[in-house]
Amino acid sequence: MNIRPSIMKTLEKLSRHRSLAESSLNKVLGETCSSSNMQDLAEMSLAVRNIGGLKFSAQTRKHKVIFDQPKEESGEDRGMTPVELFIASLGACIGTYIVWFCERHKIATDGMRIDLSWASGENPTRISRIRANLNLPVKVPESIRPALVRAAKHCTIHNTLIHPPEVEISLIQRHCYARR
Repeated sequence: MNIRPSIMKTLEKLSRHRSLAESSLNKVLGETCSSSNMQDLAEMSLAVRNIGGLKFSAQTRKHKVIFDQPKEESGEDRGMTPVELFIASLGACIGTYIVWFCERHKIATDGMRIDLSWASGENPTRISRIRANLNLPVKVPESIRPALVRAAKHCTIHNTLIHPPEVEISLIQRHCYARR
């Protein structure tokens, strides 16, 4: 991103003023708050909020997704579980890369389906195995099938699973200055 130095300095000043204001307010109210380390990762972000019980809403840009647990797990079954959405994300990512590949090779993709299945593991609780079966509406020439599978394996979610990111979890009390 190419930002002029004068604009960058203004943004830095605004950020410092915001931090000072929050810190001053917290001192006045006799509370302490930590600031988010996510500012270091400002390239991409989204917010997940509890909207009652085991239901959560994830929002980024103009899009919103509801997560919930099945009724037999004390949820209301108003959306996919986090694990189901995780698997669906992998499938959609694979699908995107397949469409890009197929467009370059003039292969039809309307009606394409990616069927995913997974197994759970324990100690720790996790997904231990994922299988993705690619179903295209036309026959793919034998000569490019391996390349199509390689393209699918290059999707961002697949790469993230193969090369796991560092995951930081921390407690941030942004609204600690609100009255109790």
